[in-house]
Amino acid sequence: MRRKKFLALLIVSLLLGSVNVWAEEEEGWVPDDAFYSEHAEECAVMDREYFANGPNETVIVYESPASSKVVKTMENGDVVLIDYTYTNSEGIEWGLCEFEGKFGWLPMPYMVSVYDYLSFEEEYADQIQEERGAVKNMTNTSGFSDEEREKVWEYYDSHRRVRFWSYPGSSSYFSIKMGYWSQTMPEYKQVFVDEDGRKWAFVTYYSGELLNRWICINSLAELIADFEELYPDGAPVRDTRVIEAYEGEEIFPDDYEHVQMMQKVKMAATVAGIVLVVAAAGVFYWKLWKKIKQA
Repeated sequence: MRRKKFLALLIVSLLLGSVNVWAEEEEGWVPDDAFYSEHAEECAVMDREYFANGPNETVIVYESPASSKVVKTMENGDVVLIDYTYTNSEGIEWGLCEFEGKFGWLPMPYMVSVYDYLSFEEEYADQIQEERGAVKNMTNTSGFSDEEREKVWEYYDSHRRVRFWSYPGSSSYFSIKMGYWSQTMPEYKQVFVDEDGRKWAFVTYYSGELLNRWICINSLAELIADFEELYPDGAPVRDTRVIEAYEGEEIFPDDYEHVQMMQKVKMAATVAGIVLVVAAAGVFYWKLWKKIKQA
């Protein structure tokens, strides 16, 4: 009887533990940053890459929008992922980023977004059509042509990896391995037909993961094709932006003026101390020299 009770309690505790783990996963990733923890409700999710475009060819990453402690100095052109943004009382937006396990904040007016799916969506909004569907399930090849069947086997020979692109024409992608017996294929709600007549589908979620990527569903071959196979003559130019250098006033954390003042006070105190020491030493040696001369 005791053994049964013990087993029952063990099962319940395991179930409760799994619920807690699931709940923690549902909460999502939270940066281990003191300023973010204090201002989480005032921060907005960004999760977008930017490249540095600051004055003096650099962008300084600070400990927080209220701390002048330097975490890292980026060179213009360096790319970083901005996780969250925070807007201070002066209306200046700051971005939270991570470098080798250390978090820091940088002024967003210094940054320029990397051309991505959002940039593509803004530029080609009039050519993106609403259309619901799902990628063709390849576990059943009935109704496929011989050429399509060959591509199905090529698909499995390529370890069942479907390429998800940042946008049609991008060279940036990642692959997801599809199981042979998987009945769930990526679903989409938007499509785009490119300059070569290829049909692309935008996949927001797949298998519980947020993707926000495009896949080429024009044919089975192009579903797994690499960049050179899709664009043997080169991809069309998407990013036509003219990036201008930042010309506004330099941006500093809220404590910058106080820190600068304290540094000046410290420097003045140091100089004054050196002057006093030199003066005291001068007086000492002058008196010593006078005694020697009198002797």
